[in-house]
Amino acid sequence: MRPRRAAHLLCPIALTAAWALLLATPAAAHDNGLYASLKLGTTDVEASFGDVFEQAVDGDDDSRTVEIGYRWSRFWAIQAGYHDFGEIPGFGAPCTDETPVCTPVVVPIEAETKAYSLAIVPQLPLGKRLSIFVKVGVIALDSEVRDTGDIGDFLEDFSDEDVLWGAGLRLGLFGPIQIFYEYEGVGEEFETQAFGATWQF
Repeated sequence: MRPRRAAHLLCPIALTAAWALLLATPAAAHDNGLYASLKLGTTDVEASFGDVFEQAVDGDDDSRTVEIGYRWSRFWAIQAGYHDFGEIPGFGAPCTDETPVCTPVVVPIEAETKAYSLAIVPQLPLGKRLSIFVKVGVIALDSEVRDTGDIGDFLEDFSDEDVLWGAGLRLGLFGPIQIFYEYEGVGEEFETQAFGATWQF
């Protein structure tokens, strides 16, 4: 009975030891190669969309970003991203300087913005697991502005390009998994704080 009992005890002990060894394995936060990231955060927007209507939005909403990148050294990476900045409330005044006769009425509006970006990501390793990084690149934004009041279903699309910038801190957990915090800006109108996870292929 003793050999069989010892075998039963060895199994959970071996699994526990293997798990502890996995957690203790150094996980570099700056491994080379292809990676994919998902980050969730909050984006604060203060922007104007002036065309036929004078429109401005000011608020924040939950945002989501998916990024695909390639790290070719410990210090440099390039990545592309898809951004969903959420729906930001605001107000629009359907009167401009070119309107001959106009009754100034302020209507509630909402701007939904999605974007695509391409950025260079320099980083500085602070040991085996930890690194700090910055990013700079370009971003193409598509915004859909809707009238959310009772006046009508006013709808207008805006496209723009701007500078993308940011900075953050990345931590390697175990295996190919890393987590990070990032502060990101688009020009002077969009600011995002987000937490994310990276899978290093």
